[in-house]
Amino acid sequence: YLPYNLGLVYQRLNRRKDAEAAYRKAAALAPNSAEPPNALGSLKASEGKTAEAEKFYREALQKDPNLLAARHNLALLLSGIKGRQDEAATLFRQNLTSNPDYLASRLSLAELLTSTGDNAGAIGQYQAVVGLKPEYTAARTALGALYLKTNQPDLAVEQLRAAAQQETQNASLWEQIGDAEKAANHPGEARGA
Repeated sequence: YLPYNLGLVYQRLNRRKDAEAAYRKAAALAPNSAEPPNALGSLKASEGKTAEAEKFYREALQKDPNLLAARHNLALLLSGIKGRQDEAATLFRQNLTSNPDYLASRLSLAELLTSTGDNAGAIGQYQAVVGLKPEYTAARTALGALYLKTNQPDLAVEQLRAAAQQETQNASLWEQIGDAEKAANHPGEARGA
């Protein structure tokens, strides 16, 4: 599988033409493998060629419908296209049905739900992330922000303070804690934060 691995190296070095050639050679050598078209999709997506990227991701899923990375990549691509967010959410959820611990899809789904105004759905996804990975401060911070947005300041304070235990020097986080404490009607704690 040398051409595929070589393609990965070329892509990391930003040698796109060499990466594409290596991935295409890998696809020719292993025509039933889903990894080369998935890699070609990622390459095309990074170049802003969404139609080509989608074609390659779908090819990868045709070859291996259970390839979580290809489904995730396709969902990410579609989540950035107006009018295709529902399809993206469905793909993320399919990944999570296959593997509930697949954090990349869970986080991306949470971000998508937040961006489309489904705060309750986003909260559920971030809660699941925090349950799986309690030390993940970005998820706690996002969850705290959603709790604050949905008028649940005490829950916001809880998440933000838990995040602050990991990132004690994060001034922005302490400002958010202050806002949450103020919303929870704790003026002394707000000033302290």
